Amino acid sequence: MKTTSQKLSLDDLSIGMSVTSSQLSEILDTYIILKDVYLVKNRLGIGTFEGIVDAISKPEIRLTKPNSTLIYNDSFERENYCEYE
Repeated sequence: MKTTSQKLSLDDLSIGMSVTSSQLSEILDTYIILKDVYLVKNRLGIGTFEGIVDAISKPEIRLTKPNSTLIYNDSFERENYCEYE
């Protein structure tokens, strides 16, 4: 699979598209399932998941297929005033 490192928006995303999880970091409050997933590491050993978009949903969805992962970026966690204990 060959993907670019460009960040994607929800409008850019489509079923069957090859992406990395880091490209999806700007898509908030949307459930995205990637299939045929594997880990890709850079020279520093930092990794990201790469796979094919299998499902996109605003309502919560379940991960049921093997070799798949669920990507969800919560907008609440991105807010500046959010504190962690």
